[in-house]
Amino acid sequence: MKRVLVLGCAGSGKSTFAKNLGKALNLPVFHLDQYFWQPGWVESDKVKFNASVVDLARQESWIMDGNYKDSLSTRLAYADKVVLLQIPRIRCLLNVLSRTFKYLGRTREDMTVDCPERIEWEFLKFIWAYNSQYLPALEEILHEHEVEIIRLNDHSQVNSYLASL
Repeated sequence: MKRVLVLGCAGSGKSTFAKNLGKALNLPVFHLDQYFWQPGWVESDKVKFNASVVDLARQESWIMDGNYKDSLSTRLAYADKVVLLQIPRIRCLLNVLSRTFKYLGRTREDMTVDCPERIEWEFLKFIWAYNSQYLPALEEILHEHEVEIIRLNDHSQVNSYLASL
Protein backbone atom coordinates (compact mmCIF):
# COMPACT_ATOMS: atom_id res chain seq x y z
CA MET A 1 0.00 0.00 0.00
CA LYS A 2 1.88 3.01 -1.33
CA ARG A 3 -0.75 5.30 -2.87
CA VAL A 4 -4.02 5.64 -1.01
CA LEU A 5 -6.95 7.89 -1.86
CA VAL A 6 -9.22 8.88 1.02
CA LEU A 7 -12.71 9.84 -0.13
CA GLY A 8 -15.98 10.64 1.60
CA CYS A 9 -18.45 13.33 2.50
CA ALA A 10 -17.34 16.59 4.05
CA GLY A 11 -17.15 16.02 7.79
CA SER A 12 -16.58 12.26 7.44
CA GLY A 13 -13.07 12.60 8.84
CA LYS A 14 -11.06 12.31 5.62
CA SER A 15 -8.25 14.65 6.68
CA THR A 16 -7.90 13.17 10.15
CA PHE A 17 -7.95 9.64 8.76
CA ALA A 18 -5.39 10.55 6.07
CA LYS A 19 -3.08 12.08 8.68
CA ASN A 20 -3.34 9.02 10.93
CA LEU A 21 -2.90 6.62 8.01
CA GLY A 22 0.14 8.56 6.87
CA LYS A 23 1.68 8.20 10.33
CA ALA A 24 0.86 4.48 10.48
CA LEU A 25 2.37 3.78 7.05
CA ASN A 26 5.09 6.44 7.18
CA LEU A 27 3.84 7.99 3.93
CA PRO A 28 3.48 11.66 2.95
CA VAL A 29 -0.03 13.09 3.22
CA PHE A 30 -1.52 15.54 0.74
CA HIS A 31 -4.73 17.36 1.65
CA LEU A 32 -6.15 18.48 -1.70
CA ASP A 33 -7.97 21.39 -0.06
CA GLN A 34 -4.54 22.96 0.44
CA TYR A 35 -3.94 22.82 -3.31
CA PHE A 36 -7.43 23.85 -4.41
CA TRP A 37 -8.08 26.81 -2.12
CA GLN A 38 -6.07 30.00 -2.32
CA PRO A 39 -5.93 32.45 0.62
CA GLY A 40 -9.28 34.08 1.32
CA TRP A 41 -11.25 31.05 0.08
CA VAL A 42 -10.47 31.78 -3.57
CA GLU A 43 -10.74 28.76 -5.85
CA SER A 44 -7.63 27.79 -7.81
CA ASP A 45 -7.63 27.80 -11.56
CA LYS A 46 -8.90 24.31 -12.47
CA VAL A 47 -6.20 23.69 -15.07
CA LYS A 48 -3.44 24.60 -12.61
CA PHE A 49 -5.08 22.60 -9.82
CA ASN A 50 -5.43 19.50 -12.00
CA ALA A 51 -1.78 19.84 -13.10
CA SER A 52 -0.76 19.98 -9.42
CA VAL A 53 -2.81 16.87 -8.73
CA VAL A 54 -1.07 15.01 -11.58
CA ASP A 55 2.32 16.00 -10.14
CA LEU A 56 1.29 14.73 -6.70
CA ALA A 57 -0.21 11.51 -8.06
CA ARG A 58 3.00 10.67 -9.93
CA GLN A 59 5.02 10.65 -6.74
CA GLU A 60 6.22 7.28 -5.53
CA SER A 61 4.00 7.13 -2.46
CA TRP A 62 1.27 9.15 -0.80
CA ILE A 63 -1.95 9.38 1.13
CA MET A 64 -4.27 11.88 -0.57
CA ASP A 65 -7.57 13.13 0.77
CA GLY A 66 -10.24 15.05 -1.09
CA ASN A 67 -13.02 14.26 -3.50
CA TYR A 68 -12.57 16.78 -6.36
CA LYS A 69 -14.44 14.86 -9.05
CA ASP A 70 -12.64 16.48 -12.02
CA SER A 71 -9.30 14.94 -11.01
CA LEU A 72 -10.59 11.70 -9.52
CA SER A 73 -9.94 9.49 -12.56
CA THR A 74 -6.37 10.78 -12.74
CA ARG A 75 -5.75 9.97 -9.08
CA LEU A 76 -7.40 6.56 -9.41
CA ALA A 77 -5.07 5.70 -12.27
CA TYR A 78 -2.14 5.97 -9.81
CA ALA A 79 -3.80 4.75 -6.60
CA ASP A 80 -3.43 1.21 -5.35
CA LYS A 81 -6.15 1.58 -2.73
CA VAL A 82 -9.16 3.74 -1.95
CA VAL A 83 -10.58 4.22 1.50
CA LEU A 84 -14.17 5.41 1.22
CA LEU A 85 -15.53 6.83 4.45
CA GLN A 86 -19.28 6.27 4.32
CA ILE A 87 -20.14 7.93 7.60
CA PRO A 88 -23.84 8.73 8.20
CA ARG A 89 -24.74 12.25 7.08
CA ILE A 90 -25.99 13.34 10.50
CA ARG A 91 -22.56 12.44 11.94
CA CYS A 92 -20.87 14.38 9.10
CA LEU A 93 -23.04 17.42 9.84
CA LEU A 94 -22.27 17.22 13.54
CA ASN A 95 -18.55 16.87 12.81
CA VAL A 96 -18.60 19.95 10.56
CA LEU A 97 -20.49 21.99 13.14
CA SER A 98 -18.08 20.86 15.87
CA ARG A 99 -14.97 21.73 13.88
CA THR A 100 -16.50 25.06 12.85
CA PHE A 101 -16.94 26.09 16.46
CA LYS A 102 -13.52 24.69 17.39
CA TYR A 103 -11.68 26.64 14.66
CA LEU A 104 -14.07 29.54 14.04
CA GLY A 105 -12.06 32.41 12.59
CA ARG A 106 -8.86 30.32 12.49
CA THR A 107 -7.37 28.17 9.74
CA ARG A 108 -7.18 24.39 10.26
CA GLU A 109 -3.82 22.69 9.68
CA ASP A 110 -5.19 20.74 6.70
CA MET A 111 -6.40 23.91 4.96
CA THR A 112 -4.68 26.67 3.02
CA VAL A 113 -3.30 29.60 5.01
CA ASP A 114 -5.78 32.47 5.38
CA CYS A 115 -8.84 30.27 4.89
CA PRO A 116 -10.38 30.63 8.33
CA GLU A 117 -13.06 28.15 9.31
CA ARG A 118 -16.53 29.25 8.34
CA ILE A 119 -19.93 27.75 7.80
CA GLU A 120 -22.27 28.30 4.90
CA TRP A 121 -25.79 27.07 4.29
CA GLU A 122 -24.86 25.70 0.83
CA PHE A 123 -22.12 23.60 2.40
CA LEU A 124 -24.54 22.10 4.93
CA LYS A 125 -27.02 21.34 2.14
CA PHE A 126 -24.22 19.64 0.18
CA ILE A 127 -23.46 17.38 3.15
CA TRP A 128 -27.14 16.50 3.55
CA ALA A 129 -27.49 15.64 -0.14
CA TYR A 130 -24.09 13.93 -0.54
CA ASN A 131 -25.33 10.32 -0.48
CA SER A 132 -28.08 10.89 -3.01
CA GLN A 133 -26.49 13.47 -5.32
CA TYR A 134 -22.70 13.02 -5.23
CA LEU A 135 -22.01 9.47 -4.07
CA PRO A 136 -23.64 7.71 -7.08
CA ALA A 137 -21.38 9.60 -9.51
CA LEU A 138 -18.38 8.85 -7.31
CA GLU A 139 -19.29 5.14 -7.24
CA GLU A 140 -19.59 5.13 -11.02
CA ILE A 141 -16.10 6.56 -11.41
CA LEU A 142 -14.70 4.10 -8.86
CA HIS A 143 -16.16 1.13 -10.78
CA GLU A 144 -14.39 2.28 -13.95
CA HIS A 145 -11.02 1.66 -12.28
CA GLU A 146 -9.43 -1.51 -10.98
CA VAL A 147 -8.50 -0.41 -7.50
CA GLU A 148 -9.18 -1.98 -4.14
CA ILE A 149 -11.85 -0.12 -2.19
CA ILE A 150 -12.10 -0.27 1.58
CA ARG A 151 -15.43 0.99 2.87
CA LEU A 152 -15.58 2.20 6.45
CA ASN A 153 -19.05 3.03 7.74
CA ASP A 154 -18.45 4.46 11.20
CA HIS A 155 -15.68 5.68 13.45
CA SER A 156 -15.32 2.33 15.22
CA GLN A 157 -14.49 0.73 11.83
CA VAL A 158 -12.08 3.59 11.12
CA ASN A 159 -10.32 3.05 14.44
CA SER A 160 -10.21 -0.73 13.99
CA TYR A 161 -8.74 -0.37 10.51
CA LEU A 162 -6.02 1.99 11.71
CA ALA A 163 -5.25 -0.26 14.68
CA SER A 164 -4.85 -3.24 12.36
CA LEU A 165 -1.98 -1.65 10.44
